[in-house]
Amino acid sequence: LKTALSSGVPKGWLRNIVPMKFTDFRDIDLIYKLLKRNDPAELSAKLKLATPVTQPFEAVVFDTWSEVNWEIKEEKRREINKQGNGSLLFRPNIEIQDWGNIIDLNQLCIEAFRDLPIHFICCMHEMFFEDKKGGRTSGTPSINGKFAAEIGKHFDIVGHMSVNLTGQYVMD
Repeated sequence: LKTALSSGVPKGWLRNIVPMKFTDFRDIDLIYKLLKRNDPAELSAKLKLATPVTQPFEAVVFDTWSEVNWEIKEEKRREINKQGNGSLLFRPNIEIQDWGNIIDLNQLCIEAFRDLPIHFICCMHEMFFEDKKGGRTSGTPSINGKFAAEIGKHFDIVGHMSVNLTGQYVMD
């Protein structure tokens, strides 16, 4: 991780970056609750950090929110599958109202992290659409439903990262 970060991150920042891995939605909820209090001792203990945190966090970065979106979907699937017998032959589908709940939870999570008294940054994968008639290709964040087109309104700054002809990363 340090090798990946060191290419573009000032050296003084590296010792203040605390990478965390989430494996399901409960981890994301825990991170939110801890950041809401933002107590260094509690953060160190609950996250079982090898190097204790000595100051409150100034920012949280999700790489990627598309993965958080996936975990929100999986949480809904687990809830639905509790109603079945756990067999692959019986797997209730996610229905229209469930998709609405997934989109709503995505929005609530983004608003909750955004409203914390720290900086909230997230990257998102992109999905592309081609307009066959106009011949134009456009992209949107890889998030479920119409929320993908609306997600930008929840952020102060929105950028699009791409690679230019010389191979450098640029943000529009």
